[in-house]
Amino acid sequence: MIKIYVSTFLQTLNSMKVVSLYRRSVLAREKQAATVITTNLQTSLQKKILCLLAVMTMMAYSLQATSVSLQQDANAEVTSTLDTSSVSKLYGGWLFNGGFSQASFSAVNPNYRITQGDTLLLQLWGGLDYQSETKVDPHGNIFIPKVGPVKVVGVSNAKLNKVVLKAVKRVYKSNVSAYVTLVGSQKVKVFLSGMVKKPGLYEGQSADSILKFIDQAAGIRADIGSLRNIQIKRNNKTKYTIDLYDFLEKGEMPNIQLQDGDVIFVAAKKGEVTIEGEV
Repeated sequence: MIKIYVSTFLQTLNSMKVVSLYRRSVLAREKQAATVITTNLQTSLQKKILCLLAVMTMMAYSLQATSVSLQQDANAEVTSTLDTSSVSKLYGGWLFNGGFSQASFSAVNPNYRITQGDTLLLQLWGGLDYQSETKVDPHGNIFIPKVGPVKVVGVSNAKLNKVVLKAVKRVYKSNVSAYVTLVGSQKVKVFLSGMVKKPGLYEGQSADSILKFIDQAAGIRADIGSLRNIQIKRNNKTKYTIDLYDFLEKGEMPNIQLQDGDVIFVAAKKGEVTIEGEV
């Protein structure tokens, strides 16, 4: 009997060991499966998080680019509005619109002084019959037949006839009359510098107003150019200073005779006052 019980006990014990090993095996497999599932879930979650971060980053860049573009457009619109407003409201901004650049000044200015290259109409009658258009030569003279060279450079237009007639009278004491008039002034090339829209070298007549030359340079810059400080420089020295407010408000413009190589310099404005509203 004892052997039988012992045998039965041993069989039972072995069965319990087998069951225990089986359970351990099952638990190990379940743990392994759980680990795999957890790993897969973590990997999937990481991928989703990375995708979400990538999408959010792209959206952020897109929003930033859109914001910058909108800001640039807004700034451009504001700048355009300010520029247009300043041009339309700036006092004297309407002055240079091409009206001065179309024609040269041809009226007789009695204070104009004859210079090399000017064209004169000379007429003599009586004891000497002569008529001709003649240019003042580089020495400042005109040549009259049977009289010789007569120096006229620097003579004012108002005194030109008297100077020529006096020279003729040295040869022809009587019975000769003379008449001399300025037909065309010398062409000059003048530099436009400073706050003009198109600085450069421009051609005109020496009797032309500075308005013509500034108009040829497309006018004065509305943002920084001054209408009140325009300088005529000759040999690196300021010879004249002009305030265009005198022209705008009183119609006054000084008679300035320009020479080759002169510089018309438009200075920068020192300040600006703007008044808006019901004034």
